[in-house]
Order: sequence, then C-alpha cells, then structure tokens
Amino acid sequence: VTFDTELEGMLLQLGDRIGVAHNVPKWGDSGLIVAVSGLTLSADHNLDWSGGTKSIVLRRPDGSVTDPISVTRGLYDYQIVLPSSSPTTINVDNDYEYTSFAFGSSSTLVRDFIVTSTQPTGENTVTVEAVNYAPGIFTGCMTYMVS
Repeated sequence: VTFDTELEGMLLQLGDRIGVAHNVPKWGDSGLIVAVSGLTLSADHNLDWSGGTKSIVLRRPDGSVTDPISVTRGLYDYQIVLPSSSPTTINVDNDYEYTSFAFGSSSTLVRDFIVTSTQPTGENTVTVEAVNYAPGIFTGCMTYMVS
C-alpha cells in the first residue's frame, strides 16, 4: 500500500508495524473527533453502523493509541457513545491537533502493514510505502523484533 501523510510520516522507520484504516476497501474508517459531550463523541463525518458490534481506537496526544473500545451509536450516525470515560485526553479545539480515531468491527478496525519506505514529497507531505503484515512470517521471532 502507498499513501501520503503529513510530516509525522517521517517518524516511521523501515520495518515499523502500522495500522491503516480506510473505508473504501472496508479496513474500518477513520477521522477526527470534533466535539465531546459527556460520553458522546462527535466524528467529522457519518459512520457505518451496520454489521454488528463496533469498536473505536483513539489516538493519544503522544501518538500512541488506546486499546479497542466497544462503542454504540448515538442519535446520529456521526455520534459515538463510549461505555465509560475516555482512557485518553480528547482534543477538540484549535490549541491542539484534534484527536483522530479508527472505527469499525473488531476484525476490520485497521489493516496491519510493515513500512518499507518513507519519502518526503513536499514541504509538509511524506509518501509511505508498506506491505501486508503476515503474522505467520514472524512466528518464533524474538519479541523485540515484533513489538
């Protein structure tokens, strides 16, 4: 897979394992949280709630992600209701980058890839190339190689 991202793509290293969400091939969906009211989060677009139980992964301010959280639909398709308080700070103002998320069923939340290259392609853009992560290839590896 090849995609463009912002400068954070320069933080990736050859061999890093990454998760990619994209709604066209049904690898989950992703976006930004634009509002919070109690346990209800508002996404920047409508989400597909069909097909059973849904989960969300939230990006923490340090760039790491939360464990998957089972969620329910709010009054509208763009509303996500958490079962309890968020395990991370959610930024929805212009002082910080908005909190991003990945959303989907547990089996299609994200697709795992291994980074094969990164290349700056503009002043604020990086092209990332990656290949499918295949767990069987890494069976028996030393744990520090796949963490």
